[in-house]
Amino acid sequence: MADRPWKQCCKPGCFELTRGRYCVKHQAEFEEKQLARRQQYDKDRGRESASKRGYDRAWRIVKMKHLRRHPLCNRCGSHKELEVHHIIPIEEGGARLDMKNLETLCKPCHDKHHGRKA
Repeated sequence: MADRPWKQCCKPGCFELTRGRYCVKHQAEFEEKQLARRQQYDKDRGRESASKRGYDRAWRIVKMKHLRRHPLCNRCGSHKELEVHHIIPIEEGGARLDMKNLETLCKPCHDKHHGRKA
């Protein structure tokens, strides 16, 4: 079987030639990301649906009201990718629909608060 032709690495800005999709340097990064995605997928598969966890129509109404009143992230002031965060988690006894238990966070600040990679 003939070898594949040389082509540029698929990583933007990398000009290394490879016979696969990525050069040696970026192949490891690609595989690391794939592994993280697979682990997240496996974790999410065992989770109940959002509506079963309490994020139903009533939650969506409260969420929209909160975002209208607080349209900026409480931490950085951003107005993009906003999420509504429970100050006291529901699992720890926080009220799910109580407006006083909610704060607006942008996605990067919310991920940072929960210790996730942004």
